[in-house]
Amino acid sequence: MRTGAQPKAASGFTLLELVVALAVFATLSVMAYGGLSGSLRAGEVLEENARQRADLQRAIRLIEQDFRYPVVRPVRDQYGDPVASLLGTQRSIALTRAGWANPAAAPRSSLQRVEYRWQRGKLTRLQWASLDRSAATPVNERELLDGLERLTISYHRGGRWLDVWPPANGGPGPALPEALRVELEHPQFGAISRVFALDGGGGIGP
Repeated sequence: MRTGAQPKAASGFTLLELVVALAVFATLSVMAYGGLSGSLRAGEVLEENARQRADLQRAIRLIEQDFRYPVVRPVRDQYGDPVASLLGTQRSIALTRAGWANPAAAPRSSLQRVEYRWQRGKLTRLQWASLDRSAATPVNERELLDGLERLTISYHRGGRWLDVWPPANGGPGPALPEALRVELEHPQFGAISRVFALDGGGGIGP
């Protein structure tokens, strides 16, 4: 005669089932992390592309503002030596431009001396507080683009494009070229070209 009930087997996971569950959970976690990491990287790429596009648009806008309104106004450098109204090579250009906004009515000229330099992939814009400067004249130096693969500036005169201004052959001539051409190569957005016709620059060739 049985005097008591048999004890029931304990319910729960076996060791094998627990190992399998942990393995599945680990696999799913790795897959989820990979997807999240990929999404984060894609977001970072999109954000970097947007930043580069904004920097490029800002640089081109500044170039257009400066190169559309050069004027004949030679300046003196920090040593007191005269400098041409427009002085340029294929990789740098300095010019006097009109139309410098003065919303605060500060006691200064509406003309402005600016310079662009391309060195080691960086495009930099310099702006001086006064046209004729000394060693103590403040200068605002601003890096516009980094990683630029190419920058070429050309100067149109007499039906042809020149690599320097004033022309290397010297002699009397106009203070300004008929047109300016800026070509740049951006690693993300490719080749970009702009031509700025100055006074008397009609009929400019390619």
